[in-house]
Amino acid sequence: MRSLCEWCSCVDGMPGAFSEDLRWRIVWDHLYKEANPEDLAEALYVSERTVRRIVALFLLTGDVARRPIFGSSRSLTSQEETLILDAIFENPGIYLDEVQRYLAEKVGVVISIPTICRTVQRLGLTRRRIRHIDLSRSYAQ
Repeated sequence: MRSLCEWCSCVDGMPGAFSEDLRWRIVWDHLYKEANPEDLAEALYVSERTVRRIVALFLLTGDVARRPIFGSSRSLTSQEETLILDAIFENPGIYLDEVQRYLAEKVGVVISIPTICRTVQRLGLTRRRIRHIDLSRSYAQ
């Protein structure tokens, strides 16, 4: 059962992230108005630890918002992506394990099937698009 507090956005006792306005207010009051962290925490209904953490983040990065954490870098090079496209365009009905073998022959590296699948999706290739390309090629010949 999810319950919302009347005065905040917490769900089941877990508070949501503090707004960027509140974060800037904490930094402004602490650094420029020289407010004491204990008094500031009490006045703004946050913990003293939150005040210190937000001020430290500002001093470290110059901003009060955390930067989003993105996934790891891509594991395939542009050459390998091009080889995937080549394999698919040569044989539009090719399966992912066949693409995997094709890449192993050409590059000498075994790339996992989920990585190949994500790359094909990221490149915007669907079965329908591949079939359309194949049909347009057959009509052109």
